[in-house]
Amino acid sequence: GGAAGGDALRRLREEMEAAADAEDYALAARLRDEMRSLQDDETTGVLAANAAFYEAFEQGSVDAMRRVWAGGDHVRVTHPGSGCIVGRQQVIQSWEFVFQSSGKMAIEIADVEVHVGGDMALVTCTELLDAGATVGRVSATNVFERAGGEWRVVHHHGGPAQSALGE
Repeated sequence: GGAAGGDALRRLREEMEAAADAEDYALAARLRDEMRSLQDDETTGVLAANAAFYEAFEQGSVDAMRRVWAGGDHVRVTHPGSGCIVGRQQVIQSWEFVFQSSGKMAIEIADVEVHVGGDMALVTCTELLDAGATVGRVSATNVFERAGGEWRVVHHHGGPAQSALGE
């Protein structure tokens, strides 16, 4: 991975297309395999960042949340039933409020899908929350930005999840 991951993928894609155009299919296949390996590394990095986010969430740790979130005014969170909260400081304050009001909770994630494009990544999943008296399902979208070789959360949106379409 690293900060150059997106650039390396673009370079490999261009080289692969040039090799295919030149009908050098052995080289094109090797470059394709190299791209897949690099994409797998990117996905692994995003999944690790997503896991760190949910670990901070489950622990109710504001300090851990601070570590997983990016800085800046473009950072956003929408908790179920809330409007969009904008800016790192306000986002961290919102997590302080969530942790104070919800207490200890267990979180499992399911239906995880990762999409990586350059220095941005999108993770969709279903959160299975158990806070004792409150148990529920939340559809979540987490957006990550790579800066300095590290994936950081720039947007988390959680909303009510249905068990299946139409239920």
